[in-house]
Amino acid sequence: MAPKRRGQPASSASPATASTASSTTTMTTTTAATTTTIATRSGQLDLNAAAPATCATSAAIGGCVGGMAAELGIDLGDLAASLTHLPPVVAVDTASAAAAAAVHAGSADATTAAAVGPDAAFADLFSPQVTSSLESRVAAARARFLTPSPADELALADALRTRIDKGRGETIYELGGLDDDGTSLGFTEAELTTALATIERVAAKHLGAHATYLSDKTNHTTVQTLEAALATRAAAAAGASATATASTADPKNRAGYVLVRRMPTKLDDLMEVRVAVGGNVDSGKSSLLGVLTKNALDNGRGKARVALLKHAHELSTGRTSSVGLECMGFDATGRQVGVSFNAATEVVGATVKPPVFGGSADDVAGEASASAAATRADLPRTAAWDEIAQKSAKMLSLIDLAGHERYLKSAMYGMCGAAPDFGILMVGSNMGVIGMTKEHLGLSLALNLPVMVVVSKVDMCPANVLEATLKQLLKILKSPGCRKIPMFVRTPEDVVRVSCSFVSDRICPIFLVSNVTGEGLPQLRQFLNLLPMMSTYDTSLPVEYQITENFSVPGVGTVVSGTLLSGMVHVGDTLLLGPDSLGHFTPTQVKGIHMKRVPVPVAHAGHSVSFALKRVKRAQLRKGMVLVSRDADPVACREFEAECLVLFHSTTINQRYQAMLHCGNVRQTVSLVDMDRNVLRSGDRALVRFKFMQRPEYIRVGTRVLFREGRTKGIGKITQVYKPGQVIPWYNTTGGASPQATSTTAAAGAGAASAPLPSPLPAAGATDPDDESLLGPKELRKLKAAQLHNHGKAGGSGVTEQQHHAAPGGAGGTAGRRRSSAGLATAAAAAAAAAVAPRQTSAAPVAKGKGRGGAGAGAPASAPPTTTGGGDGGGGKVKGGSAAASAKPRGLKA
Repeated sequence: MAPKRRGQPASSASPATASTASSTTTMTTTTAATTTTIATRSGQLDLNAAAPATCATSAAIGGCVGGMAAELGIDLGDLAASLTHLPPVVAVDTASAAAAAAVHAGSADATTAAAVGPDAAFADLFSPQVTSSLESRVAAARARFLTPSPADELALADALRTRIDKGRGETIYELGGLDDDGTSLGFTEAELTTALATIERVAAKHLGAHATYLSDKTNHTTVQTLEAALATRAAAAAGASATATASTADPKNRAGYVLVRRMPTKLDDLMEVRVAVGGNVDSGKSSLLGVLTKNALDNGRGKARVALLKHAHELSTGRTSSVGLECMGFDATGRQVGVSFNAATEVVGATVKPPVFGGSADDVAGEASASAAATRADLPRTAAWDEIAQKSAKMLSLIDLAGHERYLKSAMYGMCGAAPDFGILMVGSNMGVIGMTKEHLGLSLALNLPVMVVVSKVDMCPANVLEATLKQLLKILKSPGCRKIPMFVRTPEDVVRVSCSFVSDRICPIFLVSNVTGEGLPQLRQFLNLLPMMSTYDTSLPVEYQITENFSVPGVGTVVSGTLLSGMVHVGDTLLLGPDSLGHFTPTQVKGIHMKRVPVPVAHAGHSVSFALKRVKRAQLRKGMVLVSRDADPVACREFEAECLVLFHSTTINQRYQAMLHCGNVRQTVSLVDMDRNVLRSGDRALVRFKFMQRPEYIRVGTRVLFREGRTKGIGKITQVYKPGQVIPWYNTTGGASPQATSTTAAAGAGAASAPLPSPLPAAGATDPDDESLLGPKELRKLKAAQLHNHGKAGGSGVTEQQHHAAPGGAGGTAGRRRSSAGLATAAAAAAAAAVAPRQTSAAPVAKGKGRGGAGAGAPASAPPTTTGGGDGGGGKVKGGSAAASAKPRGLKA
C-alpha cells in the first residue's frame, strides 16, 4: 500500500526535530515499491555507546523516528513492517516518537502531543517483540558456545579459520561478546569455562590449533601517566598485587581474551618474527636477551650475557662489537620451548586457567616446586636451536646490536640487513636517554619499525633518578620527531590490549624490568609471545635473497645466510648470484637449505635461512650480494635516484659530497652526483642522484636508504634505478659538479685537443647566471680553487691555478681514494672549462704545487708533459696531457 501523506507539509517541521533527524538517521523511499529503509545508523550506534545518556538518547531517537516518518509521509504501519527485521541499537521512547509524529501531522501541538499515546503501528514497531531481536542474537551466541550443535561448530570453525589466516597462523579471540559489536553475552565464570572448552575442541578438531586463555576482559582502564606508573610499582614493591583487576570484573558478565594458534605440520610453515634490540652501551641488551632465552635471572654481574658474546674481547669487556643472534620459541599454547620452568618469569593473574597441553596442572606445580629449590644460576637453557625450532609454533629471532659509538656502522648494518619486523629500545634507568639510544631510536623511525621501550635496571635505580629518566623518555617519544603514544604495560590485560593495537606505528609500549629480580619480565615475555605478524611477504614473486653472512663449512662447502624477501626456494633450484665487482651475475645451484640449523626442503618468503651453494668459492662472496631468480633479469646499477631528507648537517651539502650509504644488506660509500637544488642543509628534502664509488649493487625502487658521514645523517627512499648506458638527465649544472667527470672515466681520459666534450649548457635562449662560461678567467680560477678547498684540499695533487686549465689526465700524490678522485674530478672540470671557453694553445707548462698526502701516480692520458707536486708525506708525479691548454699563465717560469 502506498504511503499516506499526512496533514502539514515537511517544511513545517520544527527546527529541533529536523536537526536531530539530520544528525542521527535518514529515511529514504522508493517510488514504486513503497519500501522504506534506514540509510545510516552511525548516529544511533554512537548514542548506544554512551551508557550514561540512555534516557536522553531514547527520547531523542523516538522523536527523530516519529518526526521523520511524518515528514516523509510514511505510514507508521509501513514503517513498522519494513523495519521489523532490523535489530534496534538503542532503546526508543515510544511516547516521544508518538508526540513528534503528532506534531508533524498537525493533530496536536507540542503540549498535548506528549499526552497522546502511541498508535498501534508505532507500538508494534517498538514493541518488546522487535527489541528482543538483540536478545535473540545474544541467546543464539550463548547457545553456540554452551550447547553447540554440529552446524554451530562448523560456523565457529569458519570464523576462526578466517581470522587465523589473516593473522598468518594465530589470532586473539574475544570470548564473551558478540563478534560484530562486542555486546556482552552474560557469561558466568562456569559458563565462561564451558565456552573456553568449546573453542578448544573446535580449534583442535577442525583447525589443528590450540586455544589458550590469556586474560580477563574487564572495564578496568590502566591510567597512562607517569605518576600512576610509579605508584603501581611502589605498591608492587610494598607487597600489593599490581595485577589485581578481579574487583572490576562483573561476575555475571565475564569475558576474556583467548589465543588461538595453529601448530605447523612442517618446519617450513613456522612463523618467524625478527626483533632488533638496540640501545646505548651498558644498558643491558645482551643481559636481557640472555635472561629471556634461558628463562633464568641474571646474577647482577653479567652471567646471563656470556652465551651471547662471540669474541674474546667481548668477554673481557662485556660489550658487544658485532651483530649477535639468538632465538626464542613458543608452542601453540604460548609456553616457551626449550627452557626450564621459572616462576619469576611466568604470567600470573588469569582467573580462568587453560588446560595444560602435554601435561596436567599438577605437572606445572611440580616444576614450580622443583625450580624453587634451585638457584637462578642452575636454570640454563639446555635445548639447541634445532630442538627449539622443531617444537615451536612461533619463533622470535632476536638481533643483538652493538651499543658503543665505535660500532655504530655494524649496528646500522644489522638494523638494515637483517630486515627486522620490530625494534626494542633499551634504556638504562640509571643513565637516561643518552648517546646511542637516540641514534638507534632514529634508525628505527627511519626504517618505519614499530618500537617498544624497555627500561632496565629498575631494581638498582633510585626513585628520583627513575622518575627523571621516564620524564625524559616521555618527552622524546611525544616530540614532533617521534609522534609516539607511550603506554605503560603493567597488567596481563594491558599486554593483550597493547599487542592487539601494536599494529599501529604510533603505539609505543613501555616496560619497567629488572634482569636480577625479574620485575616486569612476565609482561615482556608474554608481549613477545603475542607480537603480531605485521610484515607481508609474497611467495608468488621472483626469488630475492639478501646475503648477510658467508661461511665455509668442512664437508659442505660455501654456505650463505640471510633473509628471503620474496618467492620460494627448493633444494636443487638454480639461482643467479651477484653482482660481482663488474656487475655480473653467476648461476649457481642450491644444494641444501637450513632453517634454524634444521634441514628443510623448501624456504618461504619471510624466513631467515641458510643456503649451501654449489660451485661457489667463499672468496667470490661478500656482504651485499643477492640470490635472484633466473627469470628476474637482474641488473646491477652504479647510479640511482632517491628522495632524501637531511636530518642533520653542520654546514651545507654540495655536489660530489661522499657518505656511507646503507640500503638493505648493501653498505658502500656513495657520491652525490646531482640534485634538484644547489645545496642541501638540515631539514631540506630533495631528489638526489647517488653513485656507488667502489662497485655496482643490486637495489630496488622503493627501498629505504640511510646515509651518514660523521655527524651528518639523512634518510630517503629510492625512486629510480639507472641501468648501465642509460641517458640520465641533469638537474643541476652548477654547484661545483661537472657532468663530464661523472659520466664515464673514458670520456675524461681520452679527450683530445680537437675533440670538444659535450657541453652542460642550457638550450639556446636560456640564461643561467651561474654558468661558468659567463665568468672571466680570474673569477673562474677563484671558483675552482674554492671548490677544491671545500672538497678537503686534496693533497699531493700539484694543484695550482694553472692546472685548472690543464687537460684531464688523472691525479696523483696520494694513496687515498677520496683525494685521488678529487684530483680526477678537478682535471675533468678544468677540461670542461677549457672546452667551453677555448683560448690560444701553447706548450704545456710544468707546474709545481704543494699539498697533503703521500706519493701517487696517475695513468697517462695522451701527451707527455708532466706536472710535479710535493706533499707533506712525500713527492708525487702526475702524468697527463693537455687538451686545449690556456696561454702561458702569469708568474710561471718555463
